[in-house]
Amino acid sequence: MGGEARQRVAAQPQRGGCARPFAEAIRVRTTHTQDFVLPYVEDLRHVIDMDAIRDARLALAVDPLGGAAVHYWSRSTPLRTRHHRRESHRRSDFSFMTVDHDGKIRMDCSSPYAMERLVGLKDRYRVAFANDPDADRHGIVTPSAG
Repeated sequence: MGGEARQRVAAQPQRGGCARPFAEAIRVRTTHTQDFVLPYVEDLRHVIDMDAIRDARLALAVDPLGGAAVHYWSRSTPLRTRHHRRESHRRSDFSFMTVDHDGKIRMDCSSPYAMERLVGLKDRYRVAFANDPDADRHGIVTPSAG
C-alpha cells in the first residue's frame, strides 16, 4: 500500500470499536486480566520432566537478557528454589548488558559479549543459560563449555 493510500485508510473512522485511554479501558466491565504465563509454565511438565530437574537439585543460572521470558523463568516451579536469576535485567536503560565488540548493546545469546557475565558464572553453576529478548534462541554455559 502506497503512502497516500495508507493516509486515506488511517483517516477513516474505525468501525466496530472505539479507542480509549488505557486507564479508562481497564475499568470497563468488558475488560479483564488474563494470566498467560501460568498456564504455559504449568503445561511445561507435559514436555519436560520438571520433577527430574527439581529432584536433581542442580545449581542453575538463568539470564533472560531483559526480554519477554523474564517472568516465565521466575515462575518455573522446579527452578524457583535452586537458581540464580540476574535481577538487573529490569533496568530500562539496559545498563545490565555488556557492550558488543563495536560498542553497541546486543541482547543476543550467540554473542560472547552478551554472554560474558553468564560465562563468568560457569564455575558456580552446573548449567547457566540465557535467551534472547523474544526467547527464540538460547545460549548454554556449563563448567566445561562456556
